[in-house]
Amino acid sequence: MRSILMKRFFHHSQFLFLLLPVFLFLNAVDEDAIAKKKAAEDFRTNFVATQISTPEQLGWTGSEKKCKPGKVAHDTYVKMLARINYFRRLAGVSDQIVLDSSWNKYAQAAALIMFANQTLNHNPGASMKCFSEDGKTGASTSNLSLFSGIAIQDMIADEIEDGSNSENKDCGHRRWLLRSNAYKMGFGATPESYAVRDFATNDELKNDTSSFHGIVPEYFAYPFKGFVPYQVVFCKWSFAIPAGADYKLATVEVKAGDKTLNCSVVSRGTANYGDPTFIWFINGLKQDFDYHYYDMSEKRTAFVNLGLLNKKVTVKISNVKVEGKVKSYSYSFTIIDPDEWK
Repeated sequence: MRSILMKRFFHHSQFLFLLLPVFLFLNAVDEDAIAKKKAAEDFRTNFVATQISTPEQLGWTGSEKKCKPGKVAHDTYVKMLARINYFRRLAGVSDQIVLDSSWNKYAQAAALIMFANQTLNHNPGASMKCFSEDGKTGASTSNLSLFSGIAIQDMIADEIEDGSNSENKDCGHRRWLLRSNAYKMGFGATPESYAVRDFATNDELKNDTSSFHGIVPEYFAYPFKGFVPYQVVFCKWSFAIPAGADYKLATVEVKAGDKTLNCSVVSRGTANYGDPTFIWFINGLKQDFDYHYYDMSEKRTAFVNLGLLNKKVTVKISNVKVEGKVKSYSYSFTIIDPDEWK
């Protein structure tokens, strides 16, 4: 009798053992589905729903003719802050940025100068239209952008993308927006310009009692971990080490599934913007304005053709020198179509 019971117990145990991998697989699939839905909802809430579609929606109270900086509507501040924190979340740095009212004032004055002169200048002169000392301070400590027409919808995103021309090869705008120890910023806009104040002057820092209370990661990237909507993945990818690194001999390998993608290194982190950052192109991806910004069907097709959509993407950065030691880093994420996860 005992031998029969033991035999039956063995059979049941074997059956459960065979099912266990299936249960684990189903659990992993469920967790992935939940995470994808969460990422898609984050995109819809903090990117799609924060879009400013027309200059009127800014709620700007200023005047170019009167050189009055004014302000933008409270809702505009809320939307642009949500976008800033959304992109920081995707990069793996603190997403607890707040807007400082005094920083908003500097950014607004800088945006007015850029609008009045239809140029971008981090050191505006007194002869420029609507010049002010606040505007000069704001211009020297802010990301600056001009836009026209439908491009207003891409505020903040255009600075994360940071174009591919020679002036933006170091991704200065992206690096300031994603600075790992940032805790406050300022925002200002007009119907054809905007400014994001990213850092303070040395004189301000002496009297500033506020400070960063978040966690600075060992490294971060854009795009980085988890599930990332293809709409906010651009042709330039970046990797940063806040403590400092020498990327002179660094190499990058990107795989989508088992397929190795062609990459071209464009910056080795020598420019002094935010955190030391290594930057490369994914060959075959265009700038977003080549996809007409908001008609994303062509962009989606490009991601499918490159094997980037719904595949695990693994990035390996090798030969990075940190504190005298040569190190390698690896991370992975999946690019998704959020419309498939509602």
